[in-house]
Amino acid sequence: MKIMFKFIVSFILTFLVIFFYLRYKNNKINFNHTFKDNIPFYLGCQNPQEGELEINSSVVVHDDFVKKYNLIKNPKNAISKQLLFLQGYFYFSNNNPIMITENIVDIEVLETKATKYNRDLEIIYDERYFHYLYPKSYTGNINLNKSDSAIEIKYKAKIKAISCMSGLTENIYAKLPIDPYLAYWSLPQKEFKTFRGFGKTVVINPCVSLRYIQVNYSPDYWYFWKPDASGRDFLNAKFSCTDSLKVGRDIIIPKMKFFPRYVK
Repeated sequence: MKIMFKFIVSFILTFLVIFFYLRYKNNKINFNHTFKDNIPFYLGCQNPQEGELEINSSVVVHDDFVKKYNLIKNPKNAISKQLLFLQGYFYFSNNNPIMITENIVDIEVLETKATKYNRDLEIIYDERYFHYLYPKSYTGNINLNKSDSAIEIKYKAKIKAISCMSGLTENIYAKLPIDPYLAYWSLPQKEFKTFRGFGKTVVINPCVSLRYIQVNYSPDYWYFWKPDASGRDFLNAKFSCTDSLKVGRDIIIPKMKFFPRYVK
């Protein structure tokens, strides 16, 4: 009986090893989140076409997070983090009839090099999410400087998607945070705004869908990412994320193409 039990356990473990190897080989990683169930409603088109979205982009990550996530050896951690924001952008953008459908991303790292962080950033201490970023021994604000060490990771990625656009489509527009780990603090706190919704009043980074009010948790910021948001807050204070978030400092506009399934 014991021999049979050991055999069954050994067989299951062997199967799992082979399964995960086949699933994640060839530079493919799990994207973890998709909006596939919302595609028909969101796209609003009668004949959506399946295909592949090709993305050329880069991330710049502060040395604190290079060390924390061992990005020299595992640069795809930063890349997949940035690509999460692409899902949020497509979901809440009004002018992008495209939707990511698969949770496996094919990533090719093109270059990794040392650079400078290139911006000053203050991360305000908040016990709800601060230790998601820094160790529990940190109990105050963190100030990052433009002269701090960082790395830049250039990459190409391919993701399965559905589009309302006809045929091969180039120059698909989107905005992604250059540093996906600290995107929520790209705006200084003095530019945060007051919003009212879902029975609560919150002071938050305004570059989100207002559904974020219900969550109000910075690690989920990517899901509600809306860098073109503008208007007035609950106190009638004006804001414009297009003006506040600077290309090359806070955000990057990646080069993207959509290839329909029938295009080789």
